[in-house]
Amino acid sequence: MVKWPPVNPLDEDALLKAFRSGRWGRVPGGVVEEFEREFAKYHEAKYAVAVTSGTAGLLLSYLALGLNEGDQFALPAYTFIATATAGVMLRAVPVFIDIDPETLNMSVDSLKATLEEDKDNRIKLVVPVHFSGIPAELNEIINASRRHGAKVVEDAAQAHGAVYRGRRVGAIGDAGVFSFQSSKNMTAGEGGIVLTNDYEVYVKVWSYHHAGRDINGEWYVHRLIGWNFRMTELQAAILLSQLKRYDEEFRVRERNAKLLYELMEGVEDYRPVKPPAHTSSSNHLLPIWISE
Repeated sequence: MVKWPPVNPLDEDALLKAFRSGRWGRVPGGVVEEFEREFAKYHEAKYAVAVTSGTAGLLLSYLALGLNEGDQFALPAYTFIATATAGVMLRAVPVFIDIDPETLNMSVDSLKATLEEDKDNRIKLVVPVHFSGIPAELNEIINASRRHGAKVVEDAAQAHGAVYRGRRVGAIGDAGVFSFQSSKNMTAGEGGIVLTNDYEVYVKVWSYHHAGRDINGEWYVHRLIGWNFRMTELQAAILLSQLKRYDEEFRVRERNAKLLYELMEGVEDYRPVKPPAHTSSSNHLLPIWISE
């Protein structure tokens, strides 16, 4: 069985360099900030905030985009529990949307029908999940959400580097969240990151993750009620090292997935879930339908 995560000498060197620096927690001008810049650049986003987990990233994104107690938020019925619990922790109400059996992602038709039924406009947020690394149908989801006055957070926990219509996912909606938990294509054991192109959202997420401090303020001045969701320099060092070779690993996964699809052609009772032609999956998982 393949060992995961793999132990790479480049990651080890990067970790030891950060370790020997004596600066282990997030510091101005440190590795966390460098990783944020590079990860945002890679995913064509203006801003990034590295956090302790994907779950934390979802919570902060929902909060920064104005999800409040009693509000509703729409999410696919097939996802990891954190997509729902991040909103429930804010006392918001999850509304589960059917999935498209061809991609296992949020069904656009089901979302549109649900939004149409929401005459009181209680749904304030829509959270498409790029399940297994296959991008959700973002254009239609975002357009439907905009017409309804709802914000969009991409749950990209499994979708590092995935491409939708020529653009990497994560900052196509109002915000996007990635995970660096142990099983992910990029991992530091735990961790997450929030991407956005909206400066106001960025500043709020940054403040909430940093105990409510102002982004350019003094250390003991706290303007909001926040948490300590800061990523460490040690985690960021590992992730920055992985990001530098991620394109190569992405291509290897694509080749492996293509080979598996070819080998499964004509195999009775087994059908792989393939990404649509206008997308490129991160191939975090390769789901397979099995006939009863």
